[in-house]
Amino acid sequence: KRLSWPHKAKVRRTNARVYMTPEVVRANPAPIGVHAIEENAAAESVSDAQRNRVALTLSPFGLSSHPQTAGTSTGGAEHFSLSALYRVHPESTAKYLVETDPAFTDRKKFLSSDYMYQRLKWDPDRIPKRIGDGFYEQQLLADQILRQTGKRHLDGYTDDETAFRALMDAGISYAQKMNLSPGIALSKEQIAALTSDMIWLEEREVYVNGRKERAVSPVLYTKNTQGLRLTEGGSLISARNIIVETKDALKNAGTLYGENILVQAGEIENTGRMRGQKIGLKSERDIHVQGSVIGDKTVALEAKNDIAVESTTEKLAHQDVLHTTAGIAVKGDEGVLVVSAGKNIALAGATLSALGKNGSVLLAAGENISLDTKKLQSEKDMTANAENYLRTKRGTELGTEIRADGNISLTAGNDLKARAATIESKNGTASLSAGNDISLTAGRETAEDHYGHRHTASGFLSSTRTTIRIDNATDEARGTLVTGKDVNLAAKQDVMLQAANVLADNTTNIAAGRNFTAASEENYAHTDSFKEEKTSGIFSSGGLGFTIGTQQVKSERDSSALTQAGTNIAGFAGDVKITAGDTAHLTSASILAGKNASITAKKTQIDGRENIYRDVLTQESRTTGLTVSLGHGLLSLGQEIAAPLQRMGEVQDDRLKAVYAWKAGRLIHENFDKGQNPLKDAAGFSLNLSLGTSKSYSRTESTNKEYVGSKIAAGEKAGITATERDLTIQGSKVEGKDVSLAAKQNIQLTAGENSNRTTSENEASSAGIGVSFSPQGLSGLSLHASKAQGNSRENALTYTPTEIAAKDALQIESGKDTNLLGSTVQGDKVTAKIGGNLHIETLQEKETYEEKNTSAGFDLSWDIRAGKFSKPTFGLSASRGTIDSHYRSARGQSGIFAGKGGFDISVEKN
Repeated sequence: KRLSWPHKAKVRRTNARVYMTPEVVRANPAPIGVHAIEENAAAESVSDAQRNRVALTLSPFGLSSHPQTAGTSTGGAEHFSLSALYRVHPESTAKYLVETDPAFTDRKKFLSSDYMYQRLKWDPDRIPKRIGDGFYEQQLLADQILRQTGKRHLDGYTDDETAFRALMDAGISYAQKMNLSPGIALSKEQIAALTSDMIWLEEREVYVNGRKERAVSPVLYTKNTQGLRLTEGGSLISARNIIVETKDALKNAGTLYGENILVQAGEIENTGRMRGQKIGLKSERDIHVQGSVIGDKTVALEAKNDIAVESTTEKLAHQDVLHTTAGIAVKGDEGVLVVSAGKNIALAGATLSALGKNGSVLLAAGENISLDTKKLQSEKDMTANAENYLRTKRGTELGTEIRADGNISLTAGNDLKARAATIESKNGTASLSAGNDISLTAGRETAEDHYGHRHTASGFLSSTRTTIRIDNATDEARGTLVTGKDVNLAAKQDVMLQAANVLADNTTNIAAGRNFTAASEENYAHTDSFKEEKTSGIFSSGGLGFTIGTQQVKSERDSSALTQAGTNIAGFAGDVKITAGDTAHLTSASILAGKNASITAKKTQIDGRENIYRDVLTQESRTTGLTVSLGHGLLSLGQEIAAPLQRMGEVQDDRLKAVYAWKAGRLIHENFDKGQNPLKDAAGFSLNLSLGTSKSYSRTESTNKEYVGSKIAAGEKAGITATERDLTIQGSKVEGKDVSLAAKQNIQLTAGENSNRTTSENEASSAGIGVSFSPQGLSGLSLHASKAQGNSRENALTYTPTEIAAKDALQIESGKDTNLLGSTVQGDKVTAKIGGNLHIETLQEKETYEEKNTSAGFDLSWDIRAGKFSKPTFGLSASRGTIDSHYRSARGQSGIFAGKGGFDISVEKN
């Protein structure tokens, strides 16, 4: 029975469920029809980018629905995302840019914009390709309805296809009335004249795998029947000056609109909107903002206790909704946004912006500043039965964003923490300071895709049942970004960066009173795929033969990749300066300086972590049945000649073509031109019948560990110093015009380890009985059985060296020992002053390979002539083989290398 479309209720047997609800986005303020409202512009610019990013991440059906996985090396781990449901056709001759996999839709024909083209009698050949087929267009429509209305369906409709047809009918009527041209967006006047909801086809630019394409897409327009809807309650206070003074709490859920808004209250809670030239909010206790506060010149929030600015989410049945996006902004040039709290400032999924030229943002808290996230999840399910389903889950974190054209300053009396946040100064300085610790950490984006499909295909006297299951999961870090013309981070205790990006056009300064840490976060990807084909009936057995029986082929692959998302620190045109009162530790981090890069601490350690790739492939096959085939010397000869002729047609090189042609010619010559004539012996034909079974099994497992070190690169000088203890660098690179390494005690330059382990096992067996018939009757009888098995194990150990390279001068100074283990230092001139011993050791890489194979079998046959059996021919075979290989090699020599400037090395001991 053919698999029916999963949406249809009639195929829901057991545990069938469908909730295909695309993301719901409730804007702040809510969309109010198709008319642009001027006073909404600032609020939308504050928070729209966040809403759009969340919407894209939570929807797996977009062209760019999965943020990761593409282009990431996963060491053989296969990636599956729901974009695999679509076939992208960038070629100019294609009708659609995106075509849904027919196996997914079961070739059901969905209503598409073809309906609109036909009704309006447009020539589709004269219009650019459309965005997608009917299924994809209906998904886009559902997303637009939810974004604009917050509802799954428009009023009066309960299913997508009915709504799609009605909206296209409305668009057709409007196009005929207004004489519209396909592909061209509606003007403001045409939008204003709308009297009903409708769909119009407009040409848009989209990006597919980084490539820009143009395609015609259905665009939803909703009529403006409600007018300007300020809030659900409709409350509005508007005046030139609005002054509120109370010892109690002020709660605003409506709109305050004026030139100057001044509020002084015991507590302030704003879930609505405030809009003015100058806005000042002062609280004796707390300020809580879940709406928007927008000023042209200044916005100032001051509380004796806490200030909280947070977006709100709503949990629906199968997805989280970004209900309101909290935003505070100043729009004008030289605008200033100030947030000051006696205790704590807590921002969660909020946006603070100074949008005008030289606009600035200042946050000051007596205790802590927290830039946190709002977590959102969505899931979609199309389940027909236990074997046919499509289930997805998406998770993301909406981080806080602080943006300004000018300076940004965050000052905390105790701790300053940011998770998946963005702090961006376009033309000014971004400064973060804390009385205790600064912590910049990463949020997570997750995705799960579960796909199952089973179908049966019937052929001539045979049927094949195919079962496919693919399970994919990814969990990726989304780090904090701090960027500006200059960037300053200063903490009296610790500075901790985890998968963070601290980037300055000019100079980056990081100062920690105690410890500085730049660490990596782990990205994880996992795919488990399964495919099984079961064939029964009559099927080909190769050559002039067929088999009556069953055949089963099964393949399963389990792949995973754990990779490092490192911290990046840069001063692209200037310096990077890092100082720590105690320890500086960089792990899988990158530092890039246009001029000088320096790291100074009592103890300095630079190293890395491992990328780990794992892959397990299991394959099984089993065939049982009766095989019927024809035999003749001429048939065998034809197959021998056909093989080189086929290869001659496949290869491109003319010399190889000539080689394969010569092989075919030689076979013909040997069999026809030397007195032999295979055509002469007509009695050589035979009919062979064999009843038997065969099976095979193989499993290969590999684990690869790859060391990912740190890298420090400077356009001029790179200097790394340990003022009290050791300087340790493992599996990392330091580059510059001049490079200096200094430690009061020891300098340790060591290599990072890489390993690869592969194991495999295989097993095969077969048995059968056969008879042969010639034109004269029964001509032979045979029995055979065989079994083979084997296994292998391979291990490899290699090293990632530490490499210190200076174009000009390289200086090394240690109070005690300097050790180079699997590492190199080089410069045009090398100067070294070593207070203890100098030890240089080249490490040996190792490879081992072990293999064991055994096989055994027998053949027993009789020739039969005139009904008489000949003496039996018996063959017995057995074999055993082993390989045991051990290999060691020094592939890179450790040492100190100098150019024309030569060496100046002083060693106190050995």
